[in-house]
Amino acid sequence: MIKKMISLIVLMVFLAMPVQLSYTGAQNFLVTADSVNDNTTAVHGTGFTSTEINISQRTSLCAITVWFTPAAGAAVNIEFHFAVSNDAGTTYSTDGAYYIAIPTNSTAVGGVVVWTEPFDMSGISHIRLQQIIVGNGAGNCTLINARISY
Repeated sequence: MIKKMISLIVLMVFLAMPVQLSYTGAQNFLVTADSVNDNTTAVHGTGFTSTEINISQRTSLCAITVWFTPAAGAAVNIEFHFAVSNDAGTTYSTDGAYYIAIPTNSTAVGGVVVWTEPFDMSGISHIRLQQIIVGNGAGNCTLINARISY
């Protein structure tokens, strides 16, 4: 009887332990940081090469963090557009839902602007950075990169 009680208590403790439901990690879109001149749009395949990140086995809620160094004294005016695939990376689309526009009043800390936004990636199998748009007045931006956390 005491053996059964101990076994039952051990089983209850084991079942009450928290379970990690998904793997957590992060991956950069660019292997090396990029630079984009003022009033210029850099595009995947010509201005830079983005890693195509497989998120099909990840949780649908993700966060994308972007960071860059704006020209000294310049107003921040930069957008990051992402292309997504729902067919294992065979085709990509940029439907406008997956982008980050940095607010012009963003503050550079230590010379770097860092911005994170959450995204629902339900039904998405792969994602890549498609465009970096540096608007007029932002000056040349350097050390540009982005990371997805899942």
